Amino acid sequence: MDEEQVRLLTYVRLSPGIAVSKLARLVRATPAVTRRQVEALEARGLLERRNHPDHPNANELHVTAAGVAALSAED
Repeated sequence: MDEEQVRLLTYVRLSPGIAVSKLARLVRATPAVTRRQVEALEARGLLERRNHPDHPNANELHVTAAGVAALSAED
């Protein structure tokens, strides 16, 4: 994983359920760039999107067990 991917996973691990737009603000990137990074992490099975329970059109981000293991390997 590159440094930016580690940073994104770390933010999501610390803030489970965070939205892509809020994550983008935290990492000071555009939502489009952040979305592409999220998609790459999803494709690797390190991150997943879940439907927000109260807002059917919104997604929450969560680190998977594989993502937690990958972060632990980076430490």
